[in-house]
Amino acid sequence: MIQCPNASCRSTNIEFLPHYWQSLPDESPLKDEYKPPAVAPSQFWWVLAIIALGVVVAVLGAVLLGLLVVLGGLVWGALVHTGISATRTKLASWDTSHICLACTRRF
Repeated sequence: MIQCPNASCRSTNIEFLPHYWQSLPDESPLKDEYKPPAVAPSQFWWVLAIIALGVVVAVLGAVLLGLLVVLGGLVWGALVHTGISATRTKLASWDTSHICLACTRRF
């Protein structure tokens, strides 16, 4: 049986945070406090469009400018990927966390 890690509590009244959040009524002020982290929007189509634009510019003659646009698209793609990975990590952590219903500590 899971116990609260708080030394002064040690309650066994533990719930998965996602289940607890879903069971809260919509009017509850705790609904916002315990909500899952926001999901970052995926912008990979924009990244691919910028890279394609850079290739077109390079083919049309402005090679240096085209390569610079492609490089900018690749850097932007790396930043988008990092943001999405961080969001997925936060969501996975939230999805596996518990809450003590006695002292409201999350762990």
